Amino acid sequence: MTDFVFQIPPKQYDQRYMNFLVRDLRLAFSNIESLGPEVVATLSILNCPTTGAGLNVGDVYVDGLTGVLKLVLKGYGYLASNLLSSALGTATASVS
Repeated sequence: MTDFVFQIPPKQYDQRYMNFLVRDLRLAFSNIESLGPEVVATLSILNCPTTGAGLNVGDVYVDGLTGVLKLVLKGYGYLASNLLSSALGTATASVS
């Protein structure tokens, strides 16, 4: 996202300044609302869910078994937990 620096306003009303301000605000809001790629040097995701259960399509989670960042996709089912346990032991469930 582009950082915007607005001019310092004049003490008196100035039509030219107002035209520039309105133009700059339109550009700023257009950039905020546009859906496009973001380029970042680093990204930290804190408290990320470990399963896609209960999330919306497009949300991300870290697979609790593999540690891989994944995206919730439409038409897929997600388990609330990747581990199933019983008196006999534990089993890993995989949904593909």
